[in-house]
Amino acid sequence: PEVQTRVATLERSTERRPTIDARLLIDGSWVEGADGRTLPVIDPSLGEPAGRVAVAAAVDLARSVE
Repeated sequence: PEVQTRVATLERSTERRPTIDARLLIDGSWVEGADGRTLPVIDPSLGEPAGRVAVAAAVDLARSVE
């Protein structure tokens, strides 16, 4: 019974976990990275993927400071 309770709690907590979006915030807008590369984000509490984030390239940096 104790194991079942712990598993049920874990399942409920992962259902509420937000998904991380793979875009960059540049000039107030969410945009794709120039080269489309992304990296996984791992939820440390579960050791599982929680989403992906965009990798900013030099051109993305230039767009952000224009």
